[in-house]
Amino acid sequence: METDASVVLMVELELWMRGQFGVWILTSGLLRYVYALTLALLPARGGEVPRSAFGRNAFGTLVIGLCVALVSPTGAGTAAAALGSAAVTLSFARSFYWSYSTGA
Repeated sequence: METDASVVLMVELELWMRGQFGVWILTSGLLRYVYALTLALLPARGGEVPRSAFGRNAFGTLVIGLCVALVSPTGAGTAAAALGSAAVTLSFARSFYWSYSTGA
């Protein structure tokens, strides 16, 4: 997971540094680190969420979206990157909820 997160962050940094995207593009690349740091500083009752098909599919959507954004800096690339970022953000929202909800 850490290698995946670092590759995603590097691709997002490249897109941001090209000036194709605003700083929002870095959000999905930083979420893994925010999640791991939060768990380290504030241990959750549920611990780290188990891997799920939803998380894998969200990551796949992000990777495809970033690839489209790298080759197509037009509206299609922006839409693909935004869709992937939204999917991963939703996946991490689920993870935070699972880790810190009282029912976990």
